[in-house]
Amino acid sequence: MFEFKKEFDLIEQDNMTLKIIEKYEGDDTVLPFYYWGIYVNGVYVGKISLRIGYNFHTKYNGNIGYEIFSEYRGNHFALTACLIILKVALA
Repeated sequence: MFEFKKEFDLIEQDNMTLKIIEKYEGDDTVLPFYYWGIYVNGVYVGKISLRIGYNFHTKYNGNIGYEIFSEYRGNHFALTACLIILKVALA
């Protein structure tokens, strides 16, 4: 059974902070997932999620989803957030 790690509720690296918005333990059809707000220097710039495991949805949609608000795009915030949650995915 999947178990969340509290150490991933708040992840800080350089000027970026990921703060947990939602966690879902999963059920028969939906995989467990983490869902974070992305903050850069304290400014809310977007969201990122990570599905844990593999099923139909991850086959076609992947395990990582993100959204950077339009006024903050072009600054590599999504790339940076993806690299930060890599340690969550590996755990």
